[in-house]
Amino acid sequence: MVKKAGKDSKTPWDGATNAAFDVVLSQEEREALALEASQEVEDEQKALAQEEYKAQVKSALRKKMLFSDADSGKAGADKIAVFLDLPLTAPDVKLDGKRFIPLRTYHVKPAVAAVLFETMGRTFEHEADLQGPGKLTAYRKKQAYASAPSHVG
Repeated sequence: MVKKAGKDSKTPWDGATNAAFDVVLSQEEREALALEASQEVEDEQKALAQEEYKAQVKSALRKKMLFSDADSGKAGADKIAVFLDLPLTAPDVKLDGKRFIPLRTYHVKPAVAAVLFETMGRTFEHEADLQGPGKLTAYRKKQAYASAPSHVG
């Protein structure tokens, strides 16, 4: 007959077992093995939770490093100047909560610059698909915006 562990039992296991184990293993051995198995499962769960937490922290740190000083206007040795040019139908680009507005120059890290260049290309390709061939040239013309004179005269 199989005895189930009740509330007074020290094992978290419900005690369901194969009758063959009852013959070979004593009650104390089964309880000790159940406690050992329970501890191993808890350790596995803890290790999985630690790995998941570590991955989330790494992801957050990478995002923070990637977008630090993205639009502060500071040019550094590891920064690339990107002039964001988009079709009129694309109001802006958003990358992980940062908003990049067209017709501005941003000094960003190379990884962000690569994404911005790809996004610009894809938005113009999408616009060309919508407008048809030869219709996109109107959007690619230089857009008028105020700038300082290049010389004082």
